[in-house]
Amino acid sequence: MVKVVSTPFQTVADWTKLAPADLDSGAFERELQAISLIREALPDVPILFTVFSPISIANKLSEGRVLQQLANPQNHAPIHRALAILAEDVARLSERALAAGATAGLNRIVGLLDIRERVLQGEKITVLIGPYEHHSNILPWRETGAEVLEIDEGVHGGVDLTYLESKPASLDARDLVVGSFSAASNVTGILTDPDPVCRLLKRYNALFVWDYAGGAPYLKMDMNPAADSAKDAIVFSLHKFPGGPGASGIMIVRDSVVQRQSPTAPGGGTVSFVSPRGESYSSKLEDREEGGTPNVIGDIRATLAILVKDAVGTDHIHARDVALRDRLTAAWKYHPCIGLLGQVPGAAALPFFSFRVVDTEGNRIHHQLFTRMLSDHLGIQARDGCACAGSYAHRLLGLDPETSRELYAQLEAGDELKKPGWIRLNLNYLHSDDEADRIIDEIPKLAARAAALRRLYKADPATARFAVATSAIDRTMA
Repeated sequence: MVKVVSTPFQTVADWTKLAPADLDSGAFERELQAISLIREALPDVPILFTVFSPISIANKLSEGRVLQQLANPQNHAPIHRALAILAEDVARLSERALAAGATAGLNRIVGLLDIRERVLQGEKITVLIGPYEHHSNILPWRETGAEVLEIDEGVHGGVDLTYLESKPASLDARDLVVGSFSAASNVTGILTDPDPVCRLLKRYNALFVWDYAGGAPYLKMDMNPAADSAKDAIVFSLHKFPGGPGASGIMIVRDSVVQRQSPTAPGGGTVSFVSPRGESYSSKLEDREEGGTPNVIGDIRATLAILVKDAVGTDHIHARDVALRDRLTAAWKYHPCIGLLGQVPGAAALPFFSFRVVDTEGNRIHHQLFTRMLSDHLGIQARDGCACAGSYAHRLLGLDPETSRELYAQLEAGDELKKPGWIRLNLNYLHSDDEADRIIDEIPKLAARAAALRRLYKADPATARFAVATSAIDRTMA
């Protein structure tokens, strides 16, 4: 449980009194150094503490006084030194670039590997993707013209290792094999262990790209766990981290796999020299890939959000995640009004849950409507739709090709209400037991009342958005 201490940070000693006793000493010293550098640049901004790490600065960077501090060029150096400490700690043997998010990072990796041009030159390239992929880990690869193969889900979740063990003959003849997988499904939370996948893909001299967009706030990320399972690139967004909304995304890639010396997005800051007749791009990958005006506030937010996770520790986060997932699954598994999707016995998973709702008569409640009800009646914010995972959605919802074509025709005709989907929410390790129990207990009760509440809402078929009906407001006012 998080305890907020309202004492402003003034000295390094102030934090040492609050730091967890089991914090790794090396990491602790690095974090103190980074925070001291930030304090050097922002001396007048109070930093509130949890028992784990300072977090409130990440939510105060949009205030005018902070912007005034950042406007001073003298403050730029300590901030960048703090970022450098983080970069060293995360990827000692890698190159790092800050991006808009995991989507931008994956598109950039596709560009750095020069896949499209290599395909046009006649190279045979196959990209293996996992069963849970977000659109951002499918569409960029498809657009290159490379062969994209989706590997099935394993019996106990994750990528089906038996497929990789069979060593398909078709992969032996390829000029390049890339494996690009989600470490955690953003729909069901199911995990894929990167190490055995990397070991098996070594047979094809494959490159390994790991998408940690869903898993980064919770999982350990290691580019070099062992010689036979080292990763070539990882990407993740920071908006799912505590204190992370508005932070820069991060791409970490080995410069040894980069196939181009020109930037994927040329612009200011990517060059070492420009003349009327030509240009010379920077020899440093991170400079070439971070063109334009830097998102200084986003970079600081990213640094602090990762420091919070590091201070809490992935062991603590994992233990809490397991407890929360077991807590909800036990309560909802057999509930008549709630259908949990993608439940795989024995699968390791984060506490992400996607579900569909029926009323007490078995009539389905539209996912967009129920999400609106959650907000209106319980103050619970959730997401509806397919979570940008359309391929996975087809399997979860049992949509065969014919049904898929029919749905697409209805959507093309303007009926967005026909688009299938679910409600998704996650329990966070910062939730107290009381908060988790409220969510777990109240949502089924709302599902049982959904039929009676449905008459209070109207839908717009063109957008599939639900709003409180005017007649319902009139009845309430009367």
